[in-house]
Amino acid sequence: PFNFDTFWKNFKSKLGFINWDAISKDQRSSRAP
Repeated sequence: PFNFDTFWKNFKSKLGFINWDAISKDQRSSRAP
């Protein structure tokens, strides 16, 4: 089966220069009702 966590860690490690913490917070807050 597809392991999203593993994929995401690999993806982030390839694009480590992006501020993923800020993006994740933005996505979580924008999804909140």
